[in-house]
Amino acid sequence: MAPILAKHNPTTMIKTGRVGGFFRLAPLAFCFAIFLSLPGLSQIPAPQNPYQPLPQDTGILGLKQMLLRLQTTARLMQVTAHPDDEDGGMLTLESRGNGDAALLMSLTHGEGGQNKLGSNLFDELGVLRTLELTASDRYYGVEQRFSHVADFGYSKNADETFQKWRGHDIALGDIVRVIRTFHPDVLSARFSGTERDGHGHHQASAILTKEAFRAAADAKRFPQQIAEGLQPWQAKKLYLNGGRGGQGGQGGRRGDSNNIIILVSVNRTVYIYYTKLEHEVDGCPPLSTAASTTEKWGKRRGLPIS
Repeated sequence: MAPILAKHNPTTMIKTGRVGGFFRLAPLAFCFAIFLSLPGLSQIPAPQNPYQPLPQDTGILGLKQMLLRLQTTARLMQVTAHPDDEDGGMLTLESRGNGDAALLMSLTHGEGGQNKLGSNLFDELGVLRTLELTASDRYYGVEQRFSHVADFGYSKNADETFQKWRGHDIALGDIVRVIRTFHPDVLSARFSGTERDGHGHHQASAILTKEAFRAAADAKRFPQQIAEGLQPWQAKKLYLNGGRGGQGGQGGRRGDSNNIIILVSVNRTVYIYYTKLEHEVDGCPPLSTAASTTEKWGKRRGLPIS
């Protein structure tokens, strides 16, 4: 007779049915429950919607902004060359401080600039800088438009820029189209259109803005837009930037107070702070520099605004 081993003895064998299986799995289940109870692991937060309204656009603050905008029909449009060229303080003052409808137009997406945070360049950099700009626009409280010309890198002068952009008409037509659709009362160039601007793109953006001020009101200019249903539009005033630092720079016409507008910094530090954080890729100036800068604007053409 074969011997009965202990592991085969029916009187000593452990039952491995449902109850035995449960007890074997219990320690594993207990450890899993502890794992889920750890901070940050019990729930996976839903991704934040980047298009959720800012706190200042909701509740009582948002209602005050809406009521402020009902008190005016003024419309302002500023033209720049690249993302981060804009005068965020002036745009914030006009939009959130005065209730004006404001629009920012950047001729390029900044794809030819620098990247201080990573290795993305050219088209990928243009996408990053565009996202930074549109994020900043939410704090400014402005609409955003772009043209069809590219940022091809540093340009020494406006002539070189226009050569790369195949003349004036592509960018000029884009600016004219935006003017005819947005209907600004005031058109503002971020730069002066002179060598003082440095970068050829900066010079070109101001030159084109001056041309667009009259061209948008001329039905003979870009007639295809008129055929599409757009109507000529004459902005009432055109302003060119006259320099930084509160002294007017070389472009400010000193002594003629009727033709100089000085936009003094107001309590907008928080807006400057947030928007400068959004423009990290291209390496914006520190907050202390940005918040203390004042701008001087020279009125070159215009009709009185009633």
